[in-house]
Amino acid sequence: GNTEGFDLDYRYWNTTENKHEWFNIKGAVTERTPEGFPLKAVGSCYNIQQRKETEDKLRESEKRLNHALEASGNGVWETNLETGVTIYSIQWKRMLGYDEQEISNSPSEFSNRIHPEDRAFCRESFTRYISGETDSYECQQRLLAKDGTYIWTIDRAIIIERDSNGKPLRVVGTNINVTALKLAEQKLKQSEERWRKTVEATGAGIGEIDFKNRKFWYSKKALELIGYTSEDEIPDSLDYYLSLIHPDDKKTALEKLNQHIMGLVPAYEYKYRVKNKNGEYRWFDFKGKVMDRDRDGTALNFIGSSYDITESKIVEEQLKENEQKMRLALNSVHGGLWENDVSKQLFHLYDLDPQTRKKIAATTLTWNESLSRIHPDDLDTAVKNQENFLNGLKSQYETEYRFKTDDGTYMWLNAVGNTVEKDTAGNPVRIIGIFTDVTERKTAEEKLKESEQRWNFAL
Repeated sequence: GNTEGFDLDYRYWNTTENKHEWFNIKGAVTERTPEGFPLKAVGSCYNIQQRKETEDKLRESEKRLNHALEASGNGVWETNLETGVTIYSIQWKRMLGYDEQEISNSPSEFSNRIHPEDRAFCRESFTRYISGETDSYECQQRLLAKDGTYIWTIDRAIIIERDSNGKPLRVVGTNINVTALKLAEQKLKQSEERWRKTVEATGAGIGEIDFKNRKFWYSKKALELIGYTSEDEIPDSLDYYLSLIHPDDKKTALEKLNQHIMGLVPAYEYKYRVKNKNGEYRWFDFKGKVMDRDRDGTALNFIGSSYDITESKIVEEQLKENEQKMRLALNSVHGGLWENDVSKQLFHLYDLDPQTRKKIAATTLTWNESLSRIHPDDLDTAVKNQENFLNGLKSQYETEYRFKTDDGTYMWLNAVGNTVEKDTAGNPVRIIGIFTDVTERKTAEEKLKESEQRWNFAL
């Protein structure tokens, strides 16, 4: 008798379908006794089974996502643009080495940890996105961890709530830890720098520019590469050398040289065509750097090496065309969520990026089918990592392996996951995690090894 109306959800036995279904009943008491006891009520009843099933699926999806985020180690944050309150996920705090209670809900917890060199650019990019000048926000930034080191992350955000006038109210973002990739790239650059210096001392074609006098000097090998036997056969002016560069390549070649001279890039590197003595254009791979500057920083001389890559360039152009076609058809992607039903020996894939879906069409694989897609060289390690996890030797499942896509090629995957369901004996029966395409990082690491091998060979 505390209210005239009622609104209830309950399950009712559907005799036709022979199962329980959810119904919602709304109504109100229309007549009572003098003592206040209800006599009559009027209301409506609706079958809400579909809504309940949708809600269950949504909860299950959110559960999978939360477990996946937990496993990935990537951070999530949400900011109320009106109050300034920012909520950071446990993973965001752990990514920086903090316990949950050590980080408050202040936006300064984030902004103050951004590396000074990255702060202005990221702030400007975020402001432009919030103001509607750009359609998306993404910024690479270094964040200060608890131990005093910086980790590299990719920060992405999306507006999830606006007011009636379209003004942004709430923003959700993620920070993906890409430190390993950045370190691999830095080591690769350092190795290539050592390799270039070594090449300059070999019998490769070497050229030197005297900027002050606008002179160009050719080594004996450099002359041979363009068909000359003696430096007396060719003018030593810089302008003459520039006239030998193919017209279609000259502008970019000079722009890249100027970028290096201005200090925008650490070294010069470009492939372009040069006319030889017979009037034929040959492709060359040029690398070099400014060796001397005056007190004002003005470049005085530049030394570079050159290799004839005409034949390989032809093949490269053919490969590039094929790669472009393949990229349009397949695309490199980020990955998706996975679930391992240990009891049924089934492997499920969820929420795949559209481009990943093009590579992996199946959403459910048997355990044997999934194993057959793992590269033979990686299979033993992948199986061992799973067994160690299932046997309790590891608290979290994590492995990297090459996975065969539908077109027969392999993509490097990093898979991490946690147990979300155990049997009565405490054994994992259901594991959920996230897989990420780490092919780019693996390629960078391989190039690093190759570069160091070239350097060691040259030495």
